Amino acid sequence: MAVEEECVKHALLALAGAYVLDYLPSPQLLARTNNHYQQAVSLITEALRTTGMRASERGDSIVSALSLLIVDDVSA
Repeated sequence: MAVEEECVKHALLALAGAYVLDYLPSPQLLARTNNHYQQAVSLITEALRTTGMRASERGDSIVSALSLLIVDDVSA
């Protein structure tokens, strides 16, 4: 399941943080949200660089994480 993957978890937390920041701005939350965003990007990049990953083992999680990050407007 895609939700079990770390990249999806970080992407989802980044997206959730972005929405909360719209209503309750906070420098601490902004830092945490940006950290989750950067973690997700790093994990996605690592997964795409892994040769075995291209075979589609965890392809659903990569697509899920990318879809979540596309709507995230908090990235630093």
